[in-house]
Amino acid sequence: MVSKYDPLLPGVRELKPGEAYVAQKGVDFDCEPESFRQIVYLMAKKKGARWRGTSVVVGRRVIYTYFKRDGYSRPNLDAYPIVKKFKGES
Repeated sequence: MVSKYDPLLPGVRELKPGEAYVAQKGVDFDCEPESFRQIVYLMAKKKGARWRGTSVVVGRRVIYTYFKRDGYSRPNLDAYPIVKKFKGES
């Protein structure tokens, strides 16, 4: 099945530490932010068994990144500066 979000598939890759994607409702997606989180996880699954996604919802935004299942560690998005900024913690 082809999803309208399949163009996100090439973005399933390791980013530099502290980097993440930011998607905003009404700009990057039309569904509810919680639903878009599921798309993040689906894209990782489509990329292959070794990929995982992690995300956090802040208002109308979803901040997300990908990592390798067998990699060194899982990214802690709550500690990322961009997440803190959107939460008003910085």
